[in-house]
Amino acid sequence: MAGDNAFKVRLDAAISRHNKGMQGDRTAVKDAFAQLSELRAIDSNHALLEAYYGSTLTLMARDADKLLDKADKSQQGLASLDRAISLAPGNAVIRLIRANVCLRLPENFFGRTQTAIDDFNDLLARHQRQPDLLTPIQYKQVIQGLATAYENTGKLTEARTTRQRLTQPPDDAIQRGKGASKDGKKPKVRKSK
Repeated sequence: MAGDNAFKVRLDAAISRHNKGMQGDRTAVKDAFAQLSELRAIDSNHALLEAYYGSTLTLMARDADKLLDKADKSQQGLASLDRAISLAPGNAVIRLIRANVCLRLPENFFGRTQTAIDDFNDLLARHQRQPDLLTPIQYKQVIQGLATAYENTGKLTEARTTRQRLTQPPDDAIQRGKGASKDGKKPKVRKSK
């Protein structure tokens, strides 16, 4: 069922509402939660759906008035994000979602900054082996998120070293050398006759 086009269209609409909710739209958060809950009833093992569901729960926690509701929704959201990772541990989007949620939660209440550090480092290690894993914008977000996570845990040297990566050329360009092609070989220069 999760593979059909109607399911995908509904999931895309829910993700769009989730993204509006991330910008502060409380109505969009409620809409996304309702849509994702309905889709979860159809396919409870869809990893990407589970990740957005978990992220939406943490947005609901952000918007909750009562402290107990904030804590409960955050814990439920984290459980869903962890479940999404267990369903698809190699999915970069899911790992990026969890890393960013864990980064934004207060460390003194949830203790999940190390999860963000682990997820960001996992993404960077895999991106080094597979350079098209992250878009340039995602790569920058991962570097910035990792540096912030290090700062939040008092690891200032690691944060500084991580931030320096933003000013360096991509790893694959360094390995190839200036003027080299993607296979690492210098281009052949034709001599004119």
